[in-house]
Amino acid sequence: RTPVLVLPAYGAGYDVADAHGVVLQRVTRRPAGLPLYPTVAPEGALRGDPDLTAATAVLGELPAQLRHSVKSITAPHPDQVTLRLAGGVTVLWGDTGRAGIKARELAVLMRSHLRYYDVSALESVAAR
Repeated sequence: RTPVLVLPAYGAGYDVADAHGVVLQRVTRRPAGLPLYPTVAPEGALRGDPDLTAATAVLGELPAQLRHSVKSITAPHPDQVTLRLAGGVTVLWGDTGRAGIKARELAVLMRSHLRYYDVSALESVAAR
C-alpha cells in the first residue's frame, strides 16, 4: 500500500492513508509531500468512500509537478473535486473524467498566474 494523502485524525495528529482510504499510519505531525483531505472520520469509515475515491483518482492522474504542489484536496461529491495548490491557487477539477485533457488545459491556463482555475467543464474552462 502506498500513502497518497493525510486525514485529520480524531483527537490529534494525522492519519496517513492510501487511495482506498485505508489508514497506514497515525502520526503527530503532518508529513510533507502528502496533500490533506480535510475530512475527520472514524478509522476505516472512508474505505471505499466515493468522494475519497474520486479525490485520489484525480491525484493519481495529475502530472508529477502539479501533484507535488497540491496542499489539500476536497471532494464533497465525486464530481466536485477541488485542489488547493501552493501559493493559494484553487483548481475546480470536477469529476474524474478526461484527466489528461484537463491537465493540459490547466497547464495552459496557469500561464496567466491567476488564483482560480475551473477545468470542470472542458467546453468552458475559466480562470480568474
